[in-house]
Amino acid sequence: MYCNRITEEAAGAALEDLYGKTLMEAFPEFGGVHTVHDSIKEVVKTGSAVRTEIIIHTPHAQTPPYYQVSLVPERDSTDRVVSVLGIGRDISALKETERQLSTL
Repeated sequence: MYCNRITEEAAGAALEDLYGKTLMEAFPEFGGVHTVHDSIKEVVKTGSAVRTEIIIHTPHAQTPPYYQVSLVPERDSTDRVVSVLGIGRDISALKETERQLSTL
């Protein structure tokens, strides 16, 4: 696994400590990890991109943030899926706006 500084801060671990770990090993206590893990397996199996939304329950967050996670297969020269690129973005503000609009 490779991750950026924001992921490092969320994990509470140094980047070098996260390299080579699976998502489940790096974030065992985070809610939503199982959904992403299952989605990664789907991308590897089907070779198709997947987008999902998760709530990340962490020991540190008072209000769990919503994330949209996009997962894309990365292929080698023989078109075999060799890794999965995951990009997450915080959509908590969007979800709050949707909630407010639904009450109008």
